[in-house]
This record gives sequence, C-alpha cells and structure tokens, in this order.
Amino acid sequence: MNRRPLGVSIICWIIIVLSIISLVSTILMISTPERMAVIVAQSKVSPKLLHYNIIASLVSVVINFILAICMLNGMNWARHVYLIFNGVIYIAALILFTPKLPVLIAIVIFLIFLYFLYNQPANDFFTGKTAGPEPHEDVQ
Repeated sequence: MNRRPLGVSIICWIIIVLSIISLVSTILMISTPERMAVIVAQSKVSPKLLHYNIIASLVSVVINFILAICMLNGMNWARHVYLIFNGVIYIAALILFTPKLPVLIAIVIFLIFLYFLYNQPANDFFTGKTAGPEPHEDVQ
C-alpha cells in the first residue's frame, strides 16, 4: 500500500475540521428565529435569496467533508471533484461578491491546497504508484 503524503493528510484534515466548524456555526446561526431575523435585517438581499444561500452553503460544506474523507482514502476522483467544485464556487464568488479581498485570499489558500493535492507524491499516492524504484528479484 502506498503511504499517504503528509501534505494530503494535513489538507484533508483542515477541510474536515473547517467543514465541521462551518456546519455547526451555520446551524447555530439559523437555529433561532431571533438570530435569523437579525441576519435578514442586516442582509442586503431578499430573505428568500438568503435562505437559498444558507442551504447552498450547508450542501457545499457536506460535499467538501465527503470529498476530504474520500481523498484521505486515496480516491483519485475526489481530488478532481474538489478542484472543479470549489473552482466553480470561487470563480462565481469572484464575479458576484463586491468585497474582492476575502475571495482573493480564499483563492490563494485554495491554490495552496491544490499544490499539495497535485504534487508528485500526491499523484503517486492517488494513482497507486509506489515511491522509488521497484525492487528487482533475481529469478534463477
């Protein structure tokens, strides 16, 4: 079995921990009508659009959590789905959100994650290649 690179482990665990924190904080944020009323009052979008945004955020968190678990288990498709799924989200955020700096910071962090998910040790891990040369057996 090919060993998982430390960078892949760290990135996946960061995604898992942040997903859990996001899930819990979002649920706590919307758990009471008073909190939700404050959020709607402070928001510059319609309540219906805000609700869709919260649902999309929860779905995104769950998807990233599942992808991180799959990547920890060496499933190559999961890192490609992570790249495409989050790439589309960041491009949309860059287009739709007015404050660009937080989105740009998130994109830089995303690119760092991608480096560790697509460097040579990660490629070897996800494709099942062994590190280093294969031992030769002398057949007599």
